[in-house]
Amino acid sequence: TASKLTGALPAISGASLTGISAVADVKFGVTLTTAVSNVTGDGTAYSMTGSGFWTEIFDTGSDFNTTNGTFTAPSTGKYLISCEVTMSGFTSGNTLNDLDMVSSNRTYRMEWGRMDEIHSSNSLITKSFTQIMDMDSSDTVYLKLTCGASGKGVDITTGFGAATKFQGALLA
Repeated sequence: TASKLTGALPAISGASLTGISAVADVKFGVTLTTAVSNVTGDGTAYSMTGSGFWTEIFDTGSDFNTTNGTFTAPSTGKYLISCEVTMSGFTSGNTLNDLDMVSSNRTYRMEWGRMDEIHSSNSLITKSFTQIMDMDSSDTVYLKLTCGASGKGVDITTGFGAATKFQGALLA
């Protein structure tokens, strides 16, 4: 038999209710610390990791490691992970371009082709990418950029009103 609650709900402190669970407050947001030059363009896969690469804007669960550039899921669940990567140094020869979110379970890839719309090597292009990921406790995710078929002249940049960002949150 279903019953209906009326009136104010009681305050709960340090207790739990059967069948009700709270989603942990897990979210992070980081931004590129400084631009990195000539990291890809010749087919090199550049992992956006390493000490000093990312600066935390917020990290409520302390789950993003700025030393190795990875987010580690503290619990099993569905996570919304997104990034915005601003690049420069493209030529029309840069084809087969990939932005990957590399997780413990699988790699999520966004591909784009020729860069004919880029008129000079100083032009900026920003790619945004969002995925809902099924992550288990202790799974990790980081970003990787690969641009090919030309010289190694693609930079990952910040500034000029553009930013390179990486963020995520536990959905459920």
